[in-house]
Amino acid sequence: MEQLQQLIAWSQSNDVLGRWREVRQRGTVARSAARVAVTRVQPRPAPASAPRILSSDIVGQPADHVEEALSGRGVVIRRERFEPRVSLSAVSDVAALFRDAQPGDEITLYEEAGTVRYFTIAKPPAAIPRAPAQPLAEAAEPGPPADLADRVTALEQELATLRAQLPKRRT
Repeated sequence: MEQLQQLIAWSQSNDVLGRWREVRQRGTVARSAARVAVTRVQPRPAPASAPRILSSDIVGQPADHVEEALSGRGVVIRRERFEPRVSLSAVSDVAALFRDAQPGDEITLYEEAGTVRYFTIAKPPAAIPRAPAQPLAEAAEPGPPADLADRVTALEQELATLRAQLPKRRT
């Protein structure tokens, strides 16, 4: 009984009822503001884009018709023979099924008896700018072994520099 009296005294001293009313009032204000914001939002039309490439438009269709239909969309089409097997790339191939093809992408059609059984969509490998080739030795005849060793060391350093730059250029 004493604990109940202490609880009542604590709740009265901390104005629990007043705090509860304040929380409810703030919730009402937040709901009203949200309702006004939602009703004033004007829907914007989605930007026009090329029609999506659906898997039902590709799988089970004649490969020639699929290639003809996709060729006008700016994608690169490759055709390969369908060989059912599970490989390490299966996970990435399944993930590619959920991508939409963009102009410049590469679609590989895997066909069997002229019918597409499977396809993948891949981004083309980015063209990595290459450093201009440096001429090898000026003379056609090899120089003394010391010059050759210096040249090999210089080429190894250049190779290390290019390898360090490669990840930066891939991004």
